[in-house]
Amino acid sequence: MSEETTEEVVEEIPLERREMPHAWLPVLLGVVACTALLVVSTLLIGQHLKSRPLDLYRLSEETAISMELFLRDHQISPEQIQKQQPRRIISPQAHYYRNSYTVHLSPGVQSETIERLLGQKMIGHALVVKDILESNKHRGISISYDMFPIATIEFIEARLPGFAATSLSTKGFNTKTPTLEEPDFPVPLKPESIVETPKGWQPPPENKQTDTIPALDPIDMDEVDDIELARSPFPAEASPPSLLPPEVKEPKAKLVIIVDDGGYGGDQEDLILALDPKLTLSILPYTPHTESLAKKAHEKGFEVMLHMPMENTNKKNVHEGQLDTNMNEDTITSLTTKALKQVPQAKGINNHTGSKFTADPKAMALFIDSIKDSGLFFIDSKTASGTKAFDIAKSFDIPTAKNDLFLDNKQENEEAQIQEIRKRFNQVVELALAEGDAIAICHFKVTTATVLAELIPTLEARGIELVHASEIVQ
Repeated sequence: MSEETTEEVVEEIPLERREMPHAWLPVLLGVVACTALLVVSTLLIGQHLKSRPLDLYRLSEETAISMELFLRDHQISPEQIQKQQPRRIISPQAHYYRNSYTVHLSPGVQSETIERLLGQKMIGHALVVKDILESNKHRGISISYDMFPIATIEFIEARLPGFAATSLSTKGFNTKTPTLEEPDFPVPLKPESIVETPKGWQPPPENKQTDTIPALDPIDMDEVDDIELARSPFPAEASPPSLLPPEVKEPKAKLVIIVDDGGYGGDQEDLILALDPKLTLSILPYTPHTESLAKKAHEKGFEVMLHMPMENTNKKNVHEGQLDTNMNEDTITSLTTKALKQVPQAKGINNHTGSKFTADPKAMALFIDSIKDSGLFFIDSKTASGTKAFDIAKSFDIPTAKNDLFLDNKQENEEAQIQEIRKRFNQVVELALAEGDAIAICHFKVTTATVLAELIPTLEARGIELVHASEIVQ
């Protein structure tokens, strides 16, 4: 009897013909639906948070207290300060208090000094100081967080006979000397933390007045030069400013700091204008605020320069009215004349970009020839190692000098930018002490203004005199 072996035949079904078990379809659809719902919910929540007005009540009150501390620490007694009832401001973007003060100064104390020191103090804390003008007359300052003015101060230079000021409100005002646990200036809340505060904004006391203001659109633009930057690991420490006369020292060296790319407005402009007027401001032509910035800077005592755009190796980086290497003498002269008419306060010129133009001897000669009889000086920004600008200017026998170091450039984050500017600032200080003078160039940036406010007051103690560019050109 023969044995027969029966083999089971298994048919292989191609992968593309296999069907998913029916039970998995609802699960898959559920996962897709939940994911879509999560994405939509996240977008709606984000949109809601963005649309909520910022709660700046606490920030505005802390700023008022800290400003009062600042005034007290600078020889201004509470009896010299009149404080009006705070007003409650409601706008689509923020809710806050606006505090108003009238400060009667003692003889010999100038409002410009207090304004400058207060502005420098606030720069590092996202608070901006702006001038208040009435009929073109300077009346005082306003203090703002972003676009929101949270305090105003009117200064009266001389105390009138028989003046009896209402004492400064001391609610929440600590009368002892500030310590590390009690800082002399608040750190403003970040907008995100203000919007997402669990308690939301709290209703203010009923006796505070209410105003409603329209929404504002701030201007914020940034231009970048094609610059080559050096590095120097050298930390810096800042000394606090004071109204008392500093110890007089014979300066060992002179330092010029030129702030480039002015003319686009925004907070960076207000911050720079609050700094030491011994800075030199270089303003671009054909920008929204070219003429107004030049006028304001000149009135505040800054030296003004024209930041003349010139052709660079990056074809995509083109500024209106720039000088190109293929232009003839008449075109170069015409463009230069038009640019100078926009900045009539200019004492000199330096190049904006120009890595290609300044390396071309013929083009530079045509440009220098167009300004040789104008009485202006020229500073070579040195945006490229092959520049011939300084040598050409010397050959035409016009006052000239060249940049030694750029202070700022773009870093990964704000803290890295600040640390880099500090390092470069100290490098140019050491160079000035070694050579007798030096020139540094930086730009209209918020981070740059912050570090300059910190470090410029340290120059005198280090034997450095900050001067305008015209004082060291040869």
